Amino acid sequence: MLQTYKNIPLNVYPDFPKKGVLFLDIFPLLNKGILKNIGEDLQITEPLLMFPEARSLCFFGSLKKDDNYIVPLRKGGKLPGPLQAVTYQKEYGPDTLYFSKDHMRDAVAFLDNAGVLKKYEKDRVIPVCVMDDILATGGTASAIVEGLKTFRLEDCPYTFKVVKAAFVIEIPFLKGRDVLEREGVEVNSLIESD
Repeated sequence: MLQTYKNIPLNVYPDFPKKGVLFLDIFPLLNKGILKNIGEDLQITEPLLMFPEARSLCFFGSLKKDDNYIVPLRKGGKLPGPLQAVTYQKEYGPDTLYFSKDHMRDAVAFLDNAGVLKKYEKDRVIPVCVMDDILATGGTASAIVEGLKTFRLEDCPYTFKVVKAAFVIEIPFLKGRDVLEREGVEVNSLIESD
């Protein structure tokens, strides 16, 4: 199967990491500089971005601006300090990611110092965009949506809400978009793959 984006071929690996899963390699796009304007291409304007590991972390440099903050979600044992767990079902089994409560507190302080939070003083809800490389079943992003619904920082007047999810590649037949849109999340992707 040949998959391309802007005439750049992506490597496609069937049955990886498990039989029945099709792995699409986005690194050719990164190496050719095609994704350097990914924030504009995906219309990402939210002040807080959350990146589940691992490949989505490659977009940090392209998406970090003076008026936003990026919080990674990582597997167990990769982040120190107090953590919040997000458990979800992937297409090949359950998994858990964690984000740092200190990173979330730092995000609020950074956005406040940058004057960004003035826009959100009325309802005290900070809009969040989840950025990932591939949208399949929507399990990872949906778990983050659910996790943030109940997440609270002690002594912080703000809550967090995922309003957008952005992906390089979307696999439409797996219906991940439907899952997220039912949650009221706007979904943007660059490439549709079968």
